[in-house]
Amino acid sequence: MSPDGRDRITRGRDGIRQKHVWWDENATVHASAVEGPFIGGDDSFAVVFEVDATLFGERAKTREVGLYTVRGGLIVREAFFHAAP
Repeated sequence: MSPDGRDRITRGRDGIRQKHVWWDENATVHASAVEGPFIGGDDSFAVVFEVDATLFGERAKTREVGLYTVRGGLIVREAFFHAAP
C-alpha cells in the first residue's frame, strides 16, 4: 500500500488491515451506503460502496465497486474500481 492509501489493489490480511487503519485516521465519513454482496463464484464477491467523505481537506461523494478474493474462508485480496471521470 502506498503511504497515502490510494493503491487500487491491496493483498493480504495485514495490507487490508493497514489500509483500513489509514482510512480511519485520515477520512471523515459524513454518509455511506453499501449494496451487495454480489457473489462471483466460490472465490470472489463484489460490493458497491457510496461514500460522502472529507479526505485531504476536500469533501467528495464517491461510488466504487470493491472486488474481494477469498481463500480458505478469508479475504486475501481487495481491489477497487471507480467510474471514469
